[in-house]
Amino acid sequence: MNPVSLDASPLAALNELARQAAGHDTPAPTDSNAFGNALTQAIRDVSSAQNTAYAETQAYSAGTSDMPLNRVMIDLQKANIGFQTLMQVRNKVVTAYQTISAMPM
Repeated sequence: MNPVSLDASPLAALNELARQAAGHDTPAPTDSNAFGNALTQAIRDVSSAQNTAYAETQAYSAGTSDMPLNRVMIDLQKANIGFQTLMQVRNKVVTAYQTISAMPM
């Protein structure tokens, strides 16, 4: 088993450890950053939901929107739930990285 360089990005180190744990001695596939891409897209989606909810809130408060209050509140809650979920995923990834980096080699 080859040592994993923890100087690289945490995601790259996790991908390399997963590849080694699976018993593969060949280089990781070219789509090894699929988790990173999914996480990046999730961040963009949550940011978009937050921006939309903020704009709807501002428009409703200013009286320039014909959107009903319940729709504004639902969109605010969707953005909040998305953000909370994203934070939980981040916390799990950080915990996993810290656990792996604390393992003896």
